[in-house]
Amino acid sequence: MTNKVISNLVQKLKGRIFFLINKNFFNSINYSPKLNFLVVLVSCFFCCSQTIFAAPQITIVWGTVTSSNSPDLLKDANGNRLSAGVRGNGDGDLVELGYFSAGSTSDPFSGQWTPLTQQTYVGDSSSGYGFNDGMFVFTTNFYKNSNEVIVYPTEPKQFSENLNFAITASNPPAGTPICIRFYDSPNKGGARYNTVTGENWLWPSFPDGSSIPSNLYFKIASGDTPNGSTWRYGNLFEDNAAENRFKTTKSPLYEINLEINPDGKGTGTISDEINGSYTWGQTISITATPQEHSYFVQWVGNGISDPWSAETSLVVTGDQVVYAEFDKEPYFLDLSANGLGQVTGDGLFAHGDFLTIFAYPDQGQSFSHWEWENNGSVFSENSTVSFPFKQTPL
Repeated sequence: MTNKVISNLVQKLKGRIFFLINKNFFNSINYSPKLNFLVVLVSCFFCCSQTIFAAPQITIVWGTVTSSNSPDLLKDANGNRLSAGVRGNGDGDLVELGYFSAGSTSDPFSGQWTPLTQQTYVGDSSSGYGFNDGMFVFTTNFYKNSNEVIVYPTEPKQFSENLNFAITASNPPAGTPICIRFYDSPNKGGARYNTVTGENWLWPSFPDGSSIPSNLYFKIASGDTPNGSTWRYGNLFEDNAAENRFKTTKSPLYEINLEINPDGKGTGTISDEINGSYTWGQTISITATPQEHSYFVQWVGNGISDPWSAETSLVVTGDQVVYAEFDKEPYFLDLSANGLGQVTGDGLFAHGDFLTIFAYPDQGQSFSHWEWENNGSVFSENSTVSFPFKQTPL
Protein backbone atom coordinates (compact mmCIF):
# COMPACT_ATOMS: atom_id res chain seq x y z
CA MET A 1 0.00 0.00 0.00
CA THR A 2 1.25 3.48 -0.80
CA ASN A 3 1.58 6.18 1.83
CA LYS A 4 -1.24 8.08 0.12
CA VAL A 5 -3.60 5.10 0.47
CA ILE A 6 -2.53 4.63 4.10
CA SER A 7 -3.15 8.31 4.82
CA ASN A 8 -6.65 8.14 3.34
CA LEU A 9 -7.41 4.89 5.16
CA VAL A 10 -6.38 6.34 8.50
CA GLN A 11 -8.65 9.33 7.98
CA LYS A 12 -11.60 7.02 7.27
CA LEU A 13 -10.82 4.94 10.34
CA LYS A 14 -10.65 8.06 12.47
CA GLY A 15 -14.06 9.15 11.23
CA ARG A 16 -15.56 5.72 11.91
CA ILE A 17 -14.12 5.60 15.41
CA PHE A 18 -15.48 9.06 16.27
CA PHE A 19 -18.86 7.84 15.04
CA LEU A 20 -18.68 4.86 17.38
CA ILE A 21 -17.65 7.06 20.30
CA ASN A 22 -20.59 9.33 19.66
CA LYS A 23 -22.93 6.36 19.41
CA ASN A 24 -21.61 4.78 22.59
CA PHE A 25 -21.42 7.81 24.87
CA PHE A 26 -24.00 10.21 23.53
CA ASN A 27 -26.75 8.09 21.98
CA SER A 28 -29.47 6.40 24.00
CA ILE A 29 -28.32 2.88 23.06
CA ASN A 30 -24.93 1.97 24.59
CA TYR A 31 -22.68 -1.03 24.40
CA SER A 32 -21.18 -2.73 27.45
CA PRO A 33 -18.70 -0.80 29.64
CA LYS A 34 -15.86 -3.06 28.47
CA LEU A 35 -16.66 -2.32 24.84
CA ASN A 36 -16.89 1.38 25.59
CA PHE A 37 -13.44 1.30 27.17
CA LEU A 38 -12.05 -0.63 24.18
CA VAL A 39 -13.46 1.93 21.75
CA VAL A 40 -11.76 4.75 23.65
CA LEU A 41 -8.40 2.95 23.58
CA VAL A 42 -8.64 2.21 19.87
CA SER A 43 -9.62 5.78 19.10
CA CYS A 44 -6.58 7.09 20.95
CA PHE A 45 -4.41 4.60 19.11
CA PHE A 46 -5.59 5.74 15.65
CA CYS A 47 -6.22 9.39 16.28
CA CYS A 48 -3.00 10.20 18.05
CA SER A 49 -0.59 8.39 15.77
CA GLN A 50 -1.15 8.08 12.06
CA THR A 51 2.46 6.99 11.45
CA ILE A 52 1.82 3.62 13.17
CA PHE A 53 0.78 2.38 9.75
CA ALA A 54 3.35 4.17 7.62
CA ALA A 55 7.09 4.29 7.26
CA PRO A 56 8.93 6.94 9.32
CA GLN A 57 8.28 10.32 7.76
CA ILE A 58 9.64 13.83 7.56
CA THR A 59 7.19 16.70 7.14
CA ILE A 60 8.33 20.03 5.73
CA VAL A 61 6.07 23.07 5.47
CA TRP A 62 7.60 25.60 3.10
CA GLY A 63 6.48 28.82 1.50
CA THR A 64 6.67 32.57 1.19
CA VAL A 65 5.19 35.46 3.09
CA THR A 66 1.51 35.78 2.20
CA SER A 67 1.02 39.51 2.66
CA SER A 68 0.19 41.16 -0.65
CA ASN A 69 2.21 44.31 0.14
CA SER A 70 5.39 42.53 1.29
CA PRO A 71 8.66 43.35 -0.54
CA ASP A 72 9.65 39.68 -0.01
CA LEU A 73 7.23 38.28 -2.60
CA LEU A 74 9.01 36.43 -5.41
CA LYS A 75 9.61 38.29 -8.68
CA ASP A 76 11.14 37.87 -12.10
CA ALA A 77 14.30 39.70 -13.21
CA ASN A 78 12.25 42.76 -14.16
CA GLY A 79 10.62 43.02 -10.75
CA ASN A 80 7.24 41.59 -11.76
CA ARG A 81 5.75 39.14 -9.28
CA LEU A 82 5.91 35.50 -10.33
CA SER A 83 2.63 34.34 -11.81
CA ALA A 84 0.11 32.38 -9.77
CA GLY A 85 -1.71 31.38 -12.95
CA VAL A 86 -5.33 31.97 -13.83
CA ARG A 87 -7.04 29.24 -11.79
CA GLY A 88 -6.55 27.46 -8.45
CA ASN A 89 -3.53 25.15 -8.32
CA GLY A 90 -1.04 23.87 -10.83
CA ASP A 91 -0.68 26.59 -13.47
CA GLY A 92 1.59 29.18 -11.86
CA ASP A 93 5.35 29.52 -12.20
CA LEU A 94 7.31 26.49 -11.04
CA VAL A 95 8.84 26.22 -7.56
CA GLU A 96 10.79 23.27 -6.15
CA LEU A 97 11.94 22.10 -2.76
CA GLY A 98 15.33 20.41 -3.09
CA TYR A 99 19.02 20.33 -2.28
CA PHE A 100 22.45 20.41 -3.92
CA SER A 101 24.38 17.14 -4.17
CA ALA A 102 27.53 18.61 -2.59
CA GLY A 103 25.81 21.27 -0.48
CA SER A 104 27.11 22.08 2.98
CA THR A 105 26.43 24.71 5.60
CA SER A 106 29.47 26.63 4.36
CA ASP A 107 28.53 26.26 0.66
CA PRO A 108 24.84 25.26 0.35
CA PHE A 109 24.70 25.77 -3.44
CA SER A 110 27.54 23.38 -4.39
CA GLY A 111 26.95 20.44 -6.73
CA GLN A 112 23.99 19.35 -8.80
CA TRP A 113 20.48 20.57 -8.03
CA THR A 114 18.25 17.70 -6.88
CA PRO A 115 14.51 18.47 -6.70
CA LEU A 116 12.39 16.90 -3.96
CA THR A 117 9.13 18.09 -5.57
CA GLN A 118 8.10 18.28 -9.21
CA GLN A 119 4.57 19.67 -9.52
CA THR A 120 4.54 22.59 -7.09
CA TYR A 121 3.73 26.06 -8.38
CA VAL A 122 3.42 29.69 -7.30
CA GLY A 123 -0.13 30.38 -6.14
CA ASP A 124 -0.85 26.83 -4.92
CA SER A 125 -2.67 26.30 -1.63
CA SER A 126 -4.06 23.36 0.35
CA SER A 127 -7.67 24.45 -0.32
CA GLY A 128 -7.20 25.01 -4.04
CA TYR A 129 -8.49 28.57 -3.87
CA GLY A 130 -4.91 29.69 -4.39
CA PHE A 131 -2.63 32.52 -3.32
CA ASN A 132 -1.85 35.68 -5.23
CA ASP A 133 1.17 36.23 -7.49
CA GLY A 134 4.56 35.72 -5.86
CA MET A 135 3.37 33.55 -2.96
CA PHE A 136 2.67 29.92 -2.03
CA VAL A 137 2.66 27.51 0.94
CA PHE A 138 3.16 23.73 0.77
CA THR A 139 3.15 20.86 3.23
CA THR A 140 5.13 17.84 2.01
CA ASN A 141 5.57 14.40 3.57
CA PHE A 142 8.64 12.30 2.78
CA TYR A 143 8.79 8.63 3.74
CA LYS A 144 11.79 6.50 4.57
CA ASN A 145 12.85 4.09 1.78
CA SER A 146 10.21 5.47 -0.57
CA ASN A 147 10.21 7.72 -3.64
CA GLU A 148 6.64 8.86 -2.99
CA VAL A 149 6.04 12.43 -1.84
CA ILE A 150 2.63 13.50 -0.56
CA VAL A 151 1.81 17.17 -0.99
CA TYR A 152 -0.91 18.75 1.18
CA PRO A 153 -1.53 15.50 3.15
CA THR A 154 -5.12 15.08 4.40
CA GLU A 155 -6.10 18.40 2.77
CA PRO A 156 -8.64 18.94 -0.05
CA LYS A 157 -5.87 19.37 -2.65
CA GLN A 158 -3.73 16.43 -1.51
CA PHE A 159 -1.75 14.75 -4.28
CA SER A 160 1.28 12.50 -4.56
CA GLU A 161 4.23 12.39 -6.92
CA ASN A 162 7.13 10.00 -7.40
CA LEU A 163 10.78 11.03 -7.45
CA ASN A 164 13.31 9.19 -9.59
CA PHE A 165 15.11 8.07 -6.45
CA ALA A 166 14.12 6.82 -2.99
CA ILE A 167 14.47 8.89 0.17
CA THR A 168 16.55 6.86 2.64
CA ALA A 169 18.25 7.31 5.99
CA SER A 170 21.35 8.55 4.14
CA ASN A 171 19.87 10.14 1.01
CA PRO A 172 19.78 13.08 1.47
CA PRO A 173 22.30 12.91 4.32
CA ALA A 174 21.12 14.42 7.59
CA GLY A 175 22.36 18.00 7.88
CA THR A 176 22.17 18.71 4.14
CA PRO A 177 20.98 22.29 3.49
CA ILE A 178 17.46 22.32 2.04
CA CYS A 179 16.68 24.99 -0.55
CA ILE A 180 13.76 26.38 -2.49
CA ARG A 181 14.27 27.11 -6.20
CA PHE A 182 11.80 29.36 -8.01
CA TYR A 183 11.45 29.92 -11.77
CA ASP A 184 9.87 32.61 -13.94
CA SER A 185 7.93 30.04 -15.99
CA PRO A 186 5.75 26.97 -15.38
CA ASN A 187 8.41 24.95 -17.23
CA LYS A 188 12.16 24.72 -16.72
CA GLY A 189 13.10 25.03 -20.39
CA GLY A 190 14.62 28.45 -20.87
CA ALA A 191 13.35 29.70 -17.51
CA ARG A 192 15.43 31.98 -15.31
CA TYR A 193 15.62 31.09 -11.64
CA ASN A 194 17.10 31.75 -8.23
CA THR A 195 17.55 29.51 -5.20
CA VAL A 196 17.24 30.35 -1.52
CA THR A 197 18.07 28.65 1.77
CA GLY A 198 18.23 29.56 5.44
CA GLU A 199 20.72 29.14 8.26
CA ASN A 200 18.76 26.29 9.86
CA TRP A 201 17.15 24.81 6.77
CA LEU A 202 18.70 21.38 7.28
CA TRP A 203 17.43 17.93 6.35
CA PRO A 204 16.78 16.01 9.60
CA SER A 205 17.24 12.36 10.50
CA PHE A 206 14.17 10.16 10.30
CA PRO A 207 12.57 9.48 13.70
CA ASP A 208 13.69 6.14 15.13
CA GLY A 209 10.61 5.36 17.16
CA SER A 210 11.97 6.71 20.42
CA SER A 211 11.34 10.34 19.44
CA ILE A 212 8.25 12.20 18.30
CA PRO A 213 8.66 13.59 14.75
CA SER A 214 8.24 17.35 14.45
CA ASN A 215 7.38 19.42 11.41
CA LEU A 216 9.92 21.77 9.85
CA TYR A 217 8.73 25.22 8.74
CA PHE A 218 10.78 27.09 6.10
CA LYS A 219 9.73 30.56 4.94
CA ILE A 220 11.39 32.78 2.33
CA ALA A 221 11.56 36.07 4.20
CA SER A 222 14.07 38.78 4.97
CA GLY A 223 15.39 39.42 8.46
CA ASP A 224 15.81 37.10 11.40
CA THR A 225 13.26 34.56 12.54
CA PRO A 226 10.99 36.22 15.16
CA ASN A 227 11.28 34.89 18.70
CA GLY A 228 8.75 32.18 19.40
CA SER A 229 7.92 31.59 15.72
CA THR A 230 7.71 28.06 14.37
CA TRP A 231 8.97 29.32 11.00
CA ARG A 232 12.66 29.37 10.11
CA TYR A 233 13.32 32.37 7.87
CA GLY A 234 15.58 31.95 4.86
CA ASN A 235 17.11 34.76 2.81
CA LEU A 236 20.46 33.49 1.51
CA PHE A 237 20.11 33.39 -2.28
CA GLU A 238 22.20 31.68 -4.94
CA ASP A 239 22.35 35.09 -6.63
CA ASN A 240 22.61 37.08 -3.43
CA ALA A 241 23.38 40.53 -4.85
CA ALA A 242 21.23 43.05 -3.02
CA GLU A 243 19.33 44.02 -6.16
CA ASN A 244 18.72 40.37 -7.17
CA ARG A 245 17.41 38.82 -3.95
CA PHE A 246 13.86 37.43 -4.28
CA LYS A 247 14.28 37.62 -8.09
CA THR A 248 14.83 35.04 -10.85
CA THR A 249 18.10 36.44 -12.18
CA LYS A 250 20.10 33.29 -12.98
CA SER A 251 20.15 31.78 -16.48
CA PRO A 252 20.68 28.03 -16.63
CA LEU A 253 23.56 26.67 -18.71
CA TYR A 254 23.19 23.62 -20.95
CA GLU A 255 25.98 21.28 -22.03
CA ILE A 256 26.39 20.77 -25.79
CA ASN A 257 28.87 18.18 -27.04
CA LEU A 258 29.65 17.09 -30.61
CA GLU A 259 30.76 13.51 -31.20
CA ILE A 260 31.23 11.20 -34.18
CA ASN A 261 28.66 8.42 -34.37
CA PRO A 262 30.62 5.28 -33.47
CA ASP A 263 28.22 3.15 -35.53
CA GLY A 264 29.07 5.00 -38.74
CA LYS A 265 31.40 3.25 -41.20
CA GLY A 266 33.11 6.34 -42.53
CA THR A 267 35.63 8.68 -40.97
CA GLY A 268 35.82 12.43 -40.56
CA THR A 269 36.36 15.31 -38.18
CA ILE A 270 33.98 17.67 -36.35
CA SER A 271 34.20 21.13 -34.84
CA ASP A 272 34.27 19.73 -31.30
CA GLU A 273 36.11 22.81 -30.08
CA ILE A 274 32.63 24.28 -29.58
CA ASN A 275 31.84 21.70 -26.87
CA GLY A 276 30.83 23.52 -23.70
CA SER A 277 28.06 25.34 -21.82
CA TYR A 278 25.48 27.60 -23.47
CA THR A 279 22.32 29.46 -22.53
CA TRP A 280 18.85 28.51 -23.75
CA GLY A 281 18.13 29.73 -27.28
CA GLN A 282 21.76 30.39 -28.18
CA THR A 283 22.71 29.53 -31.80
CA ILE A 284 25.88 27.52 -32.43
CA SER A 285 27.59 26.80 -35.78
CA ILE A 286 28.66 23.18 -36.27
CA THR A 287 30.81 21.66 -39.01
CA ALA A 288 31.60 18.10 -40.08
CA THR A 289 34.41 17.31 -42.57
CA PRO A 290 34.61 13.83 -44.17
CA GLN A 291 38.03 12.31 -44.72
CA GLU A 292 39.19 10.79 -48.03
CA HIS A 293 36.96 7.96 -49.29
CA SER A 294 34.20 8.93 -46.81
CA TYR A 295 31.19 11.24 -47.02
CA PHE A 296 29.00 13.07 -44.50
CA VAL A 297 25.56 11.48 -43.90
CA GLN A 298 23.72 13.54 -41.26
CA TRP A 299 23.65 15.19 -37.85
CA VAL A 300 21.63 13.42 -35.14
CA GLY A 301 20.27 15.72 -32.43
CA ASN A 302 17.67 18.35 -31.57
CA GLY A 303 17.34 21.95 -32.75
CA ILE A 304 19.53 21.44 -35.85
CA SER A 305 18.73 23.82 -38.71
CA ASP A 306 19.62 21.40 -41.54
CA PRO A 307 20.59 17.90 -40.32
CA TRP A 308 21.72 16.85 -43.81
CA SER A 309 24.21 19.67 -44.27
CA ALA A 310 27.81 19.27 -43.10
CA GLU A 311 27.86 22.97 -42.19
CA THR A 312 24.80 24.07 -40.25
CA SER A 313 23.70 25.46 -36.89
CA LEU A 314 21.73 24.37 -33.85
CA VAL A 315 19.64 26.25 -31.32
CA VAL A 316 20.24 25.26 -27.68
CA THR A 317 17.12 23.76 -26.09
CA GLY A 318 18.74 21.69 -23.35
CA ASP A 319 21.66 19.39 -22.60
CA GLN A 320 22.49 17.08 -25.47
CA VAL A 321 25.13 15.17 -27.37
CA VAL A 322 24.97 15.82 -31.14
CA TYR A 323 26.36 13.09 -33.39
CA ALA A 324 27.91 13.47 -36.85
CA GLU A 325 27.53 10.37 -39.00
CA PHE A 326 29.94 9.45 -41.79
CA ASP A 327 29.83 6.56 -44.25
CA LYS A 328 32.30 5.10 -46.72
CA GLU A 329 32.25 6.45 -50.27
CA PRO A 330 30.85 3.75 -52.61
CA TYR A 331 32.85 2.64 -55.70
CA PHE A 332 31.63 0.52 -58.56
CA LEU A 333 33.79 -2.39 -59.71
CA ASP A 334 33.17 -3.13 -63.39
CA LEU A 335 34.38 -6.51 -64.64
CA SER A 336 34.40 -7.46 -68.32
CA ALA A 337 35.84 -10.37 -70.34
CA ASN A 338 38.29 -9.80 -73.21
CA GLY A 339 37.72 -13.01 -75.08
CA LEU A 340 35.33 -15.93 -74.65
CA GLY A 341 34.32 -16.49 -71.04
CA GLN A 342 32.39 -15.20 -68.02
CA VAL A 343 33.45 -13.07 -65.05
CA THR A 344 31.70 -12.54 -61.68
CA GLY A 345 32.23 -10.42 -58.56
CA ASP A 346 31.51 -6.89 -59.77
CA GLY A 347 29.28 -4.43 -57.93
CA LEU A 348 29.34 -1.54 -55.44
CA PHE A 349 32.03 -1.60 -52.76
CA ALA A 350 33.73 0.72 -50.31
CA HIS A 351 37.34 1.80 -50.33
CA GLY A 352 39.46 -0.84 -48.61
CA ASP A 353 36.99 -3.68 -49.10
CA PHE A 354 38.47 -7.07 -49.99
CA LEU A 355 36.58 -9.42 -52.30
CA THR A 356 37.12 -12.35 -54.63
CA ILE A 357 36.52 -12.14 -58.39
CA PHE A 358 36.14 -15.14 -60.70
CA ALA A 359 36.86 -15.83 -64.37
CA TYR A 360 35.27 -18.81 -66.19
CA PRO A 361 36.69 -19.42 -69.69
CA ASP A 362 34.39 -21.02 -72.27
CA GLN A 363 35.09 -24.53 -73.48
CA GLY A 364 38.20 -24.59 -75.54
CA GLN A 365 39.41 -21.35 -74.00
CA SER A 366 41.87 -20.73 -71.16
CA PHE A 367 42.33 -17.96 -68.63
CA SER A 368 45.29 -15.68 -69.24
CA HIS A 369 45.36 -12.97 -66.57
CA TRP A 370 43.52 -10.06 -64.92
CA GLU A 371 44.38 -6.62 -66.08
CA TRP A 372 43.34 -3.23 -64.72
CA GLU A 373 43.96 0.37 -65.56
CA ASN A 374 47.43 1.66 -64.59
CA ASN A 375 48.04 -1.20 -62.18
CA GLY A 376 49.63 -4.08 -64.06
CA SER A 377 48.41 -7.68 -64.17
CA VAL A 378 47.58 -10.66 -61.91
CA PHE A 379 47.86 -14.21 -63.32
CA SER A 380 45.16 -16.08 -61.42
CA GLU A 381 41.60 -17.08 -62.27
CA ASN A 382 40.41 -16.32 -58.71
CA SER A 383 41.86 -13.11 -57.33
CA THR A 384 41.39 -10.99 -54.20
CA VAL A 385 41.41 -7.30 -54.94
CA SER A 386 40.96 -3.99 -53.11
CA PHE A 387 39.32 -0.83 -54.47
CA PRO A 388 38.88 1.35 -56.42
CA PHE A 389 39.85 0.12 -59.90
CA LYS A 390 38.47 -1.50 -63.08
CA GLN A 391 39.25 -5.16 -63.77
CA THR A 392 39.52 -6.74 -67.21
CA PRO A 393 40.49 -10.44 -67.61
CA LEU A 394 42.29 -11.46 -70.76
